[in-house]
Amino acid sequence: ASTLVLLLSILTGVAAGVLLRYIGGWRQEQVIWFSLPGDLFMRLLTCLSMPLVLPKLVTAIGSMDPKTGGKILFKVLIFYGILNIIIETTGVLVFFAINSSEESASRSNTTGYQESSLPLSFAVRDLMFNLVPENLFTAPFLRYQTRVIE
Repeated sequence: ASTLVLLLSILTGVAAGVLLRYIGGWRQEQVIWFSLPGDLFMRLLTCLSMPLVLPKLVTAIGSMDPKTGGKILFKVLIFYGILNIIIETTGVLVFFAINSSEESASRSNTTGYQESSLPLSFAVRDLMFNLVPENLFTAPFLRYQTRVIE
């Protein structure tokens, strides 16, 4: 029953997204507020995936016989590399299939607002994106900030 609920939730979300996209007429501030929870969730998943998976993998391989562990480590690294290439390629292809060139240019992190009139939504998004980094290891060195076009 929970699998069916999950599947129906995913399909409802996709249908709502497609419907809202084609209704149109959204201001940039509305899009930012509407997409903020999903963006934060994806950043949180990205941030936590490697710190949770990598130590378990190292512990499991470290507890094995060195010869067997080396073979398994090689296979895991090859699998991980191929899987990442497939995932990245799929992501890029889906991005270009869904977004036209005009929309992808308008979705960049550069805005046309003057610095004194930058909307609150951009500041809140920047703050939230800095609280939930994409990469836990580079978070102390990088920060997310909306660039302003003069």
